[in-house]
Amino acid sequence: MPRLPVVTAGLTYIGCFYLVRRYAYHLLSLEGATEDLADNYQNRTQPVRKCGQATKEYNYTTFSLVNGYCISGSNDTDDYTVFGASDNCQNGTGDIREVEAYDWRYGRYRVTLYSMDVYQISNAVSFDTSVAAILNSPEDSSSAAASSLKLPSVATVMTLVFILAFELVSFVL
Repeated sequence: MPRLPVVTAGLTYIGCFYLVRRYAYHLLSLEGATEDLADNYQNRTQPVRKCGQATKEYNYTTFSLVNGYCISGSNDTDDYTVFGASDNCQNGTGDIREVEAYDWRYGRYRVTLYSMDVYQISNAVSFDTSVAAILNSPEDSSSAAASSLKLPSVATVMTLVFILAFELVSFVL
């Protein structure tokens, strides 16, 4: 089981979930939308705080991180959890992995699995107060320690492979 991230007051950790980019058209990238999100997301310090602040600035309450990449665009948590729970999130900032897959029609190929840590700003005043208190901290507490690597279950990979194979067949037809 991955280590749950430590989050700030006013912020609720919803969980780790898969993201299928093609079907998540209602979710938006907030990268570059604010000065705090103008840096390289893979090397960003305090990614949870920075993404949360940008989310609040754009009048959303729910956001997610995929390998540190900031995503928001909907306040409905169902939009973030629709593809099912994942065990792949790392340090509160999501994860990206490639796995080998095989389909009898297409042979062997690699599938990219996107996992996102989802958060909701549950109390804007508490969130603002805790952000003000940690602005000078060197690093987000959720990225302080690494969690153990756990591969997705066979059923999860097969479900995602089926979705991707269906996309490929739909695209070809």
